[in-house]
Amino acid sequence: MDITAFIARLVFEPFTQLSLLFHNYAYSLVAVLSLITVPQLRGRGRYVALSISMVLVILLSLALKDLYGAPRPCNEWLASAKACPPPDDFGFPSGHTAFAFVFVAASLGTIVFPMYLGIGILVGFSRIYLGVHSLADVAGGALLGILTYLVVEESIDWASRTFSVQKKKRGKRNGA
Repeated sequence: MDITAFIARLVFEPFTQLSLLFHNYAYSLVAVLSLITVPQLRGRGRYVALSISMVLVILLSLALKDLYGAPRPCNEWLASAKACPPPDDFGFPSGHTAFAFVFVAASLGTIVFPMYLGIGILVGFSRIYLGVHSLADVAGGALLGILTYLVVEESIDWASRTFSVQKKKRGKRNGA
């Protein structure tokens, strides 16, 4: 038995209820929580990168699901799933996990990082526990979330440096 089947066959009713809460309201819960903790993200650049990454990771996740077309464990071989989307809603990567890990990446080096890391791990584990994702789906989602945020943040930093330097050069030419 693989790790996905082992975890999905566990039964602990309080965790089932918490997992179903994440399943149904994860995006809303993380977004509300972010309103409370965004001031801890230090700087406007991180906030802008987080906002762009939240939208981008959802779009990328949906595109990758269609590209790979990987079936979910609950639709393929796991009859004991606690929740299961329709068969045409593919599994790889886990969008819930990707979304949560955007916040993990955005919070690196801040006081709220341990909280977001814990939430990210909990969301990922709950996706396997419910039987809607495999370990590979969740790992792919975590990687997608982290990479999306880091690429967006680096792109914003690059654009800021590039256009700031060009603006200074124009100012010197006009003022001299």
